[in-house]
Amino acid sequence: MKKTEKAFDCVHLMRTLRDALGKQMEGLSFEEQKKFIEDRRRARQERRAEAK
Repeated sequence: MKKTEKAFDCVHLMRTLRDALGKQMEGLSFEEQKKFIEDRRRARQERRAEAK
């Protein structure tokens, strides 16, 4: 099987982001994790709304 040179490695990116998120949420309870994710989602929505 021939290997091609990739300009963008999505598997590497996904693993990097997952590891970083795991470190940020390390030690949080399930409820704290849910709040952390919801707060990030809400902040992202607000930034997108401001950009429009």
